[in-house]
Amino acid sequence: MRGRKLSQAEALEEYALYRIRVFEYLHVFQIIIDIMDGQYCPKDTMGHGRKQYIGTLKDSATGLFVSMMDRDKRAIDVFDVWLALFPQHEERIQAVWGEIEPLEGLLRDYRNKVACHVENDIGSYLRTRSALYEQRKEVAKAMQGFMGLARDLADVSSLPSFREGVEAKLKKEFPESNSVDRLVDYIVDAKPED
Repeated sequence: MRGRKLSQAEALEEYALYRIRVFEYLHVFQIIIDIMDGQYCPKDTMGHGRKQYIGTLKDSATGLFVSMMDRDKRAIDVFDVWLALFPQHEERIQAVWGEIEPLEGLLRDYRNKVACHVENDIGSYLRTRSALYEQRKEVAKAMQGFMGLARDLADVSSLPSFREGVEAKLKKEFPESNSVDRLVDYIVDAKPED
C-alpha cells in the first residue's frame, strides 16, 4: 500500500477503473477454468495444447492481478481505494495486504519481466519465472485472499453516489458518446462471483 489519502471523488474514480480491471482478471481465470474442465478447447497451434495455453493465461492473470496494486503514482492501488471507501473493513483490508506485501517485489518483478513485459536477458527472465514457481502456493493463497475480499467489497450499494459519480465523470469526458450508459451499467452493476 502506498498509504495515499484519497478524496471520495478520487477513490470512486479509481474504484471504477479497478472494477474494469478485476473483471478482466476474472475473465482470464474463467477461460483457464473452462480449459481445465474441458469446456473450451483452444485450437492447437504450433503443437501447443491445454497446458501451454493455461500457462500463458496464468501469466496474463498474474500481470492483471499485480496491476491492481501498483506503486506508480499514476496507477491504481486498490488497497488505498478500499480503505478510503470501506473504512469499516480496514482490519480485513490490512490483513489481506499483509499476505500480499511479502510477495510484492516478486510479483512486481514477475509482471515486469515475464507477464506484461519481457526481460531481454533470458537468464533473468527464467530466474524470475522460477522464483514465482517456488512460491506458487503462497502466491495462490494471497490471490485467493484478495479475491475473497474483492468479492465481499463488490456490492456498491453502500456507495450511494458511485453510479452518479461514474456517470457524471464519463459524460464529462465523453459528452458526444452514446455508449456511456452501457459502460456505467457494466462498471456499476457487474459483481465478481465465486
